[in-house]
Amino acid sequence: MRFLVSGYYGFGNLGDEALLAQLVTQLKTRYPLATIDVLSQHPAETAHQYGVAATPRMDLVAVRKAIERSDVVLSGAGGLLQTATSFKSLLYYAGVVRTGVRAGKRTMIFAQSIGPLDFWGKQTVKECCRGIAAATVRDERSRALLASILPGVEIERTADLVFLYDPPDEPVDLARLPADGRPMRAIRGGQISIIFQEPMSSLSPLHTIGDQVGEALRLHRDGNYYPTRRDYCY
Repeated sequence: MRFLVSGYYGFGNLGDEALLAQLVTQLKTRYPLATIDVLSQHPAETAHQYGVAATPRMDLVAVRKAIERSDVVLSGAGGLLQTATSFKSLLYYAGVVRTGVRAGKRTMIFAQSIGPLDFWGKQTVKECCRGIAAATVRDERSRALLASILPGVEIERTADLVFLYDPPDEPVDLARLPADGRPMRAIRGGQISIIFQEPMSSLSPLHTIGDQVGEALRLHRDGNYYPTRRDYCY
């Protein structure tokens, strides 16, 4: 069995990489002899990080060959089929689905949030995704929207992949840790950190973003260490 996974992978986006990590883990658990191939912006890094095969996502000849080698094409997870980002993005992801269907592969929309889709977006999904084997979505709105576009396709609402995360054997109760104690400081910034999306309330205008984000990395590593752009991505 060979799976081909299409999504926003290899860009260093923390949320999408977390989804990919869980997807790969679950596929390896359920199909230990299967080969997993991921369409990635940086295939060498993706292959090394997750122990998978990887194909450059923008090499359309390589993508077509990867689809032809696969048994199952999975489009997901995340919000791929939407026009909020750009119509070009939708054309790419819907095009992968269309190629999989036309190649006779078992093709599935997997763990996605669908939409928003404008008129042309709906037409694109209708034409490109006709003939898929099944679809799973993350919310009722997505299920209703996709069902209106692809009547007759089996669509199931399922939980987000992040809920498949296996916690450590010995979970840490953060509420019981002293706020300024060493155990909390080891976790805060080293394992957990939050920068809210409103920069004016989260970041200081007197310092560069790199200095503020990199401070936590320096505190939890060698004091002379200065983070690279790759560290900020991951």
